[in-house]
Amino acid sequence: MFKKKVPAFTMTEILIGLIVTSIIISIIFLLFQISGDRLVDVRVQNEETVDMNRFSYTINKSIFESKSMNIKNDKLSFSTYNNTDIIYHFQQDYVIRNEKKFSDTLFLKYKQIICDTIVSDINPISYQCLKCTFYTGGMTKCFSYYKKIYPADLLNQ
Repeated sequence: MFKKKVPAFTMTEILIGLIVTSIIISIIFLLFQISGDRLVDVRVQNEETVDMNRFSYTINKSIFESKSMNIKNDKLSFSTYNNTDIIYHFQQDYVIRNEKKFSDTLFLKYKQIICDTIVSDINPISYQCLKCTFYTGGMTKCFSYYKKIYPADLLNQ
């Protein structure tokens, strides 16, 4: 009786192969986990940027379309030329914009809002300056918006 030798792996070779495979799979899993965490960070940062851009756009549009701008407490209101009101409610972690039957929530961390009148010594034009300060990305950012005040508007106030 002849014993026929069949080529095969030894137990040591199989164990070494399993160990190498498990190390490679662990490294791949860690890379996927790290890249997933980075994607979440990018998504959060992108949402803040999108909300800042939407806020800046809507404030500029509200200023352009309004005949007056008023601020009381943490509420900014605009009276438009077609007799509708646009109101921004500033809360600690978000800003709510109301216009007629439409509301929009912007998730911005509000710090302060200041409305002031600027008059030039050289030019007889006056401006209302709106300064909004927010916390975004771990930093404080200040945005300034200007509305020209016409002499007729000054007489009506």
